Amino acid sequence: CQSGRSVVVTEDHGLVTLGADGRLLEITPDQCVPGQTRLPVASIVADGVVEHQFIVERTDWESVGLLAGLYLAEGHIPPTYPGLLILAVEPEGRRQEILGLCGRFGVKPHRGVKNVKFTDHDITKWLTQQFGSGSGSKFIPSWVYSAPREFRTGLIRGYMAGDGCLWSDVNGCVQLCAVSTSVRLRDNLIELLGTLDVFCTLWDAPRNYLKDEWNDAYGLRVCSADIPKLP
Repeated sequence: CQSGRSVVVTEDHGLVTLGADGRLLEITPDQCVPGQTRLPVASIVADGVVEHQFIVERTDWESVGLLAGLYLAEGHIPPTYPGLLILAVEPEGRRQEILGLCGRFGVKPHRGVKNVKFTDHDITKWLTQQFGSGSGSKFIPSWVYSAPREFRTGLIRGYMAGDGCLWSDVNGCVQLCAVSTSVRLRDNLIELLGTLDVFCTLWDAPRNYLKDEWNDAYGLRVCSADIPKLP
């Protein structure tokens, strides 16, 4: 490379270069031409999606994404019962949908008055290690941005099902918003939506000054023109 950088790859490793039309182009090492190929960069899957394959083997990427999104929005794993996942959900129809999702993972859920819960130490350990715990401390790890599209869209669907708000403004334009007490999670969601060509605006919603026990919140709004891009 003319910049002096070098990288050791296998002959079938994926690379990304700048094409003649100015767009990024995927190539393999044997397609590189010394002195002509522009700044080839090795495409690396952050943190390795393969290491999370064990949970997908129980169902599919979309279902795992849905579960992760629901956990980020409405999930709680009590420190005293680390194998128990509680998903807060009030509408009866939505609880029935979550029961169906639980069936895909082969767990035995319990339907409460305002929640669905089940016990599975492998799933709860994966969720807390990968997405954090506590409403103000949850986040999306970097490997998710390069995970299969089914997982990414599933996560957004699950999250919006829990914390999303769909409404019409005074002009009759549909708005899609979400608010989290974790600023890191809000920013991660905006980055994740960007991988789906969906763009957002953001705002902060201070609440602690109203009541000491309230946490400040952080919101995002999906650009109206991009809402149809979401499943």
